Amino acid sequence: MITRLVGLLTIPLWVIAMSSILLIGVIRHDDAAIRAFLQPSTECSTPCWEGIRPGVTTIEDMTRILEENGWIRDRQFNYSMEIDTGLLTWRWRDPPSPFIESQRIGISWVQHNIVQWIDLPTRLTFGEVWLIFDHPLRGAIQTSSVIPKRINHYASYHEQDWLQVRSTIFCPVRTRDFWQSPVNVLIGSLPVIEMENYRLPHWLSCS
Repeated sequence: MITRLVGLLTIPLWVIAMSSILLIGVIRHDDAAIRAFLQPSTECSTPCWEGIRPGVTTIEDMTRILEENGWIRDRQFNYSMEIDTGLLTWRWRDPPSPFIESQRIGISWVQHNIVQWIDLPTRLTFGEVWLIFDHPLRGAIQTSSVIPKRINHYASYHEQDWLQVRSTIFCPVRTRDFWQSPVNVLIGSLPVIEMENYRLPHWLSCS
C-alpha cells in the first residue's frame, strides 16, 4: 500500500518536472547553436575549447589565445605548492560566445604548466542542456554551502567525463529551480570530480 502511494505521488512530480523542461525548450536558445558551443570543431581533437586542449596546451599558449583574441580584460594566477601549478582566473572583455556569462570569471586549473580543465560560466540552464543531450551518463551531488544550504549538481556527457556541467541549487531542491538553474561548463582531460551513475536529486531534499 505504501509503495503504491509513493508511486502515485511520484507521477505528478515527474509530470511537473518534464513540463518545466518543455517550457524552457519553447522559449530559449537554438539547439544547433548550443551544440556548436558545447562540442569542439573537427579541427581540434577532444577535449578542446577554442583551440585550447586540456592535457596538452601550456598556460602560456592558453593566455596568448585568450589575450590575442581580446576575450579577457585581465587575469591572475594563484600558485599552489607544486611547481608551475595553480589556478588561473580571468575576467571577460568580449567572450567568444553569447552563451558565456561575462559577469562571472572564467577558471582553469594548471598542473606542471599544462592546462588540465577549463570552467566556463554560461547563460544556459540545465534544462536546456538536458533537452539537447538527454540523460547524463554520470553525475555527482556535493554540498556547496551550509548557510545558506546549497548543493553542487554535476552531470557528465562523455564517456571519459571530459564534458561536464555544474549547477548550484538552494535546498530544498525544487523542480523549477533545478531545471532553470544556470550551468558552468567544465572541459577537462581529467575528471573534475568523481562520478557515479547519474540520478536526479531528490525533490524537496538536499541529496
